Amino acid sequence: MNERHGRALRYSIFFSFIVFVTLTVLLQLARLQLLNKNKYEKKSQKNSIKVLPIAAPRGIFFDRNFKPLVSNKPTYAIDIIPAYFDTSAFTKFGDILQFTPRIKKKIVKAKFSVYNKYKPLRVKEGLTFTEVNKINEFLDLLPGVEVNFQP
Repeated sequence: MNERHGRALRYSIFFSFIVFVTLTVLLQLARLQLLNKNKYEKKSQKNSIKVLPIAAPRGIFFDRNFKPLVSNKPTYAIDIIPAYFDTSAFTKFGDILQFTPRIKKKIVKAKFSVYNKYKPLRVKEGLTFTEVNKINEFLDLLPGVEVNFQP
């Protein structure tokens, strides 16, 4: 009888321990998810990783007579990350960026989107070296604007 009582006591202590650990984990989860959501969301946004696909330049392809078949001409493109882009740049740097109303609408829509606000948005391609230099002069004043090289 005493052995059964000891075994039942051990089972109840073990079960109580499991319930206590489970409740502790669930309370911590609720604290993190519900009470401190904004704090950790801001930390997460500052610690985001950005994947940059880099296209490899291929060089010049020649035929058997050494005439070039394909050559690379470098071009540049403007990408905008809507979450970081300041829409007041439309008025401040409108003469440099030269965005159409359709592109402006697309940027504003992506800025307030839940899913695409950190995805780079290609807004202009085929820029000349002179246009790139104009933009690079003010790049530190244009958060969220990136100039990318395209082979």
